[in-house]
Amino acid sequence: MNPIVFASRRPITTLMLVVGLIGGGVLALAQMRIDIFPPLHEPRISVFLQFGGMSPGQMEGLIVNQFELAFQYVGGIKEVASHSIQQVALITMSFFPGTDMGAAEAEVVAMANRAMSRMPPGTLPPLVMRMDEGSVPVGYLVLTSDTTPLVMIVDAAQDVIRPLVQYYVPGTVAVSPFGPNMRTILIEADPDKLRTYNLSSRDVVTALIAGNVVIPAGNLYVQERMPMVPTNALITDISEFLNIPPKLGSNIYIRDVATVRDATDVNYGHALVNGRKAVYLPIIKKNTASALRVVADIRRALPVFKNALPANVDISFAFDESPTVVAAIRSVATEGAIGAPLTGLMILLFLRDLRSVVVVNIPLALMGSLFGLYLTGNTMNIMSLGGMAWRSACS
Repeated sequence: MNPIVFASRRPITTLMLVVGLIGGGVLALAQMRIDIFPPLHEPRISVFLQFGGMSPGQMEGLIVNQFELAFQYVGGIKEVASHSIQQVALITMSFFPGTDMGAAEAEVVAMANRAMSRMPPGTLPPLVMRMDEGSVPVGYLVLTSDTTPLVMIVDAAQDVIRPLVQYYVPGTVAVSPFGPNMRTILIEADPDKLRTYNLSSRDVVTALIAGNVVIPAGNLYVQERMPMVPTNALITDISEFLNIPPKLGSNIYIRDVATVRDATDVNYGHALVNGRKAVYLPIIKKNTASALRVVADIRRALPVFKNALPANVDISFAFDESPTVVAAIRSVATEGAIGAPLTGLMILLFLRDLRSVVVVNIPLALMGSLFGLYLTGNTMNIMSLGGMAWRSACS
């Protein structure tokens, strides 16, 4: 049936369809998830590995290689890629579309635990993170200070700001802050003094392990009472490391050959924001979250983050990606606002028809497009908005 004839013979039905189309477009505009990129449905799992002091070659040969061999037995895996730098490595696994990612993540954890049995002593357990191509940073929380050391700032970012982000900003992926190395009790031995006392660095390490032991507290029976009595085997003040003897029975102590500092390990990189060293916490949204909603939650929670930090530490939200989506939405609205009057003007000049129903065709088409995207489970992103803007311009 000719749609024009149908609309002419049934005006009330046509009007109700138009009203329903407008209502559906408004519903889609209010309920549809607004994102930067469309869902690409290429799920990934990342495994973060760390071993202090290892070179990139050692990370690759001694640690990453064993994990890659184990991950070959994970079901649905498509590709395994890895990147190694000093004392840090990242393994990224991509999966075929339709893979049950819950089961895949469980298999990755099981294989990672199996690979841990072949790791050198002291290897930290891996951090398994489930991500997707749509899990992209929407901005960064930047922490700076003129007086507080970066190592203290990164502690605050990890222990204070990260939990607050998880609470006040749902829809984000938990990641570690970047900037300096993590806080470390650094004991530096003098090689000349070690040779003077006929000691080796291995003797110092062995003494430190033996002199700092975790022993559970016990109960002491005293006249029908059982007070809990902790042991003094665990060091609570870093200066006590200096009082440990490298060899029992000798009058030599760690203080004679080494120094102790509350600092960081050797830095292999740092973050610069506006030319200043800083600590930044990436805000990575989940694939199912709205970019605009995440950014709005971050800005609303900034006063809470600031109050939780020391007074001399500043926090700001930088590199905001939401203006890209907002600009795309404005572009679609602008194209529709320009295209509708021009179309009506052409009808008036060339056909001399004063009926202005054609003016609402472009807005109705945009409403119908939004409603169709909403019904099919798609998102409003820069690609779909760009297509609607192009279509409006062509009309």
